[in-house]
Amino acid sequence: MLRGFVSPELLFFSTSGTAVITVVLGGVGTLVGALYGSVLLTLLKSLIGSFTEHHLIVIGLLFMGAVIFLPRGFIGVVRPALAQRLTAARKP
Repeated sequence: MLRGFVSPELLFFSTSGTAVITVVLGGVGTLVGALYGSVLLTLLKSLIGSFTEHHLIVIGLLFMGAVIFLPRGFIGVVRPALAQRLTAARKP
């Protein structure tokens, strides 16, 4: 993009699919959720990829499970627990 050329690789499904998966895993509507989602997805790819070459199938199944059981993403689970902990720490 710096040279005025966009490679077709940037428009490939896996690139845009990875972006969607990171946002949904981390938490839709939050920047921190997308950051956590990208770290989580990178770790999962690395960890699962070391065991099998079909790591995309496993990640797809984990993604479906996250959509079903964690509709607000990872940050949706962490944020209430963190807020409760901070509130408890403020009370004398």
